Amino acid sequence: MTTIKLGRLGQITLSGPDKPNTTESESETDAPVSVTKVPAAPLAEVSDSDDKPAPRRWPRLAAVAVAGIVAAAMAVTGIILAIDNRHREDVHDASGPLKSTVAATVVSMLSYDHKSVADDLAKADPGLTPEFRKEYTSLTKETIVSAAKEKRVITKVTVVGNSIIKQSANKAELLLFLNQVTTTAENSDPTTTGSRVEVVAVRSDGRWLVDSLRPV
Repeated sequence: MTTIKLGRLGQITLSGPDKPNTTESESETDAPVSVTKVPAAPLAEVSDSDDKPAPRRWPRLAAVAVAGIVAAAMAVTGIILAIDNRHREDVHDASGPLKSTVAATVVSMLSYDHKSVADDLAKADPGLTPEFRKEYTSLTKETIVSAAKEKRVITKVTVVGNSIIKQSANKAELLLFLNQVTTTAENSDPTTTGSRVEVVAVRSDGRWLVDSLRPV
């Protein structure tokens, strides 16, 4: 007897013929076939909901998140640009008073008449920072006043060029081109000389004050 399994369709059992007890004659007969049907296993029920793929929410959430980040970045960029533009406007608005104020202070520092040299040079004091004023006053008292009186110096300075090298909200560097017309006891004919000075100015209480002056 042979059994052949057919999976979910069941199985087939094949049985061969019975052998006779005598050995004198043997006849061949067709072997009967017996089929046993085994009920197939029920297929698993699949609900309609399983056929539909689960909704993909992650791409949509990711798109929303990216859009939010981009919007935030654009807002921050707009704020930065607005601040930068405002800063540029403030610097531009301050450049006019800066150049004129520094020029006036430099003229006061370098222009004097030997007859009133001390008072002339003192006119520059309000335009100087406290630290630089000490240096300037010490220099004028020790050197310039005595030399001006001795040689009867009269000198007048004019600013013929004025440019800003670097400027921030409260500090600036400027380059001034000067013409200086001078007479002395030895030479009554006016002598004109040109020079350049580099000036550092700082803003204090809304006013630009000269903090240093250096010939270049």
